[in-house]
Amino acid sequence: MSILFKNIAKPANDLLSKSKYTTGGAKKFAIKTKMANGTNFKAEANIVGGSVSGKIGTDLKHESGFAVKKIELDNKGTLTTEITLDKALDNVQFAVNAKIQPLATSNPTEMTTIGATYKNDDLQADLVVSPFDPASANFSLCVKRDDLYFGGAAGVKYDDKAGSVDVSAYDFGVAYVKAGGAASFTVNHSIGHNAPAMSHMLAMQQIFVVFALACGLMATLQGCGGGSTAPTPAPTPGPPTPSVWKWTKGNPKCKFDDPTGKKCTPVGDVQELARSLEKSFF
Repeated sequence: MSILFKNIAKPANDLLSKSKYTTGGAKKFAIKTKMANGTNFKAEANIVGGSVSGKIGTDLKHESGFAVKKIELDNKGTLTTEITLDKALDNVQFAVNAKIQPLATSNPTEMTTIGATYKNDDLQADLVVSPFDPASANFSLCVKRDDLYFGGAAGVKYDDKAGSVDVSAYDFGVAYVKAGGAASFTVNHSIGHNAPAMSHMLAMQQIFVVFALACGLMATLQGCGGGSTAPTPAPTPGPPTPSVWKWTKGNPKCKFDDPTGKKCTPVGDVQELARSLEKSFF
């Protein structure tokens, strides 16, 4: 199954994820209910020391493909929405996300994005455009070939002061995901206005993953944990099979020690011959 490029390192990172615990007397309360038509309602409150925060929200889906994945309003007056449309085009999902702060008196952290995501079994790509200040666009592509994922992403931003469009960042990477192990390698390249030059960040997702999972990956490929590469010694031969007593009417009673059958050792006694005949014919 294909994935978006932003999730290319997720399988490797998840193998090293750690549980998070709430300490210091923090408390969280939540309630959720679902209606017969599938609409969900939820409310949540958090108490940390003397600070109290909360939010209420809902989500709903329609058979036409229209879905409101999130409508949330918190106690600071921030309204967050996520709306998608799935069935307008085959394999394409459209999305409109918004965050507004009408009660903020200065520097509100508001945003609006319009996006489209295309996906099939071997490829996923998405385009997200922010039409308002700051105007920007981001594109990503990730291709799957067997157990290998590779792709990249790029972002552009409109500089209203210079009146031009500049590349703000680009990433590329590769990941290998197999049952029992995963590893990834990504390169993130960001361009900042405050930096004297382009700042480079080479991110090799958790070197520990490569070493800790090396045997798991190689075992999957039938190449690790197999022990010594020296050839297996041949089994020790057992004791030689004793000569067979042979006797036919009119011939000497003997056992053949010579493979050619030209020489024979006479029978020691009648009892030994009888035991041989009984073993051979009964």
